[in-house]
Amino acid sequence: MPITFVDKAVSPAAIPAGGTAQVTLTVHAAASAADSAPGASNVHILEQVSDGLTIVEVGIPTAGTAQAEDDHTLTWHIPVLAPSAEQTATLTFTVRHTGNWLGDLFVNNRIQLSDDAGEEVTFPDPTLNIYEAPQPEPEPEPDGCSTVTLPCPPAVTVTASGCQQAACIDVGEVCLEGTAQLLNLNMTVRGLCPGTRTALGILVKALGANGEACGCAFKSVILPARNTNPCQPVRVKGIRLVLPAGESCEAQRMARHYEVRVFANCIDYACNGLCEDDGCGCSSCTRCTRQSR
Repeated sequence: MPITFVDKAVSPAAIPAGGTAQVTLTVHAAASAADSAPGASNVHILEQVSDGLTIVEVGIPTAGTAQAEDDHTLTWHIPVLAPSAEQTATLTFTVRHTGNWLGDLFVNNRIQLSDDAGEEVTFPDPTLNIYEAPQPEPEPEPDGCSTVTLPCPPAVTVTASGCQQAACIDVGEVCLEGTAQLLNLNMTVRGLCPGTRTALGILVKALGANGEACGCAFKSVILPARNTNPCQPVRVKGIRLVLPAGESCEAQRMARHYEVRVFANCIDYACNGLCEDDGCGCSSCTRCTRQSR
């Protein structure tokens, strides 16, 4: 028989569900010494894998050509095998487990070889063990306020000179990346001094998994002077703060808890005593009293 050996092997022998393995087909033939005829000619191999497997890649054979016909079938054609001496041809292709079967799964659904001599050969029928892929352990939720706040944008270092009451700083480009959440606050302010402006300082802290608070945002708001009865409460609406929201869809779906503190004080003062220059251009007041504007 000119075709003296055929083989089919799979490696590795066991893969997790959804994993891949390589299948190698081998054909060996010997040329006829009597009449110098080739070992085999017009060799055609039809390979069809089991339904639970899908062919994802077909390699280049050492002899002939091979191609995938569909997700489960490939063909390998060798015009001449062992034209003048013994020759071994191999083809390796990759399969992926795509079914629901777990345990031993036959790689072959069907495999057959034909050639001009009409030889009958039998390939081995290897199995591939499919096991359930281990599930990764869920990552524990980090402690602290990282459960409700995510990494902030890069910080910009700025410098204000001594005794400078106001500084104009350019912090560079800011990208609208959708990683922020708006917090709208409404409140009622009582006990306002008539005729003076009032400063509100709003401090928002994010609460962690264990109830600890971490700094998150601060905003100051100036309320205009009002000539109203100090006992008359004032309703303030729509104070907006921008808070970190998260960099992923999963993070943005998490419930977030905040602690809000509001500080209030009048800001209109007049120096009613001795003011001295402290040598750097600033005036130091030794005695100040609050007065209405």
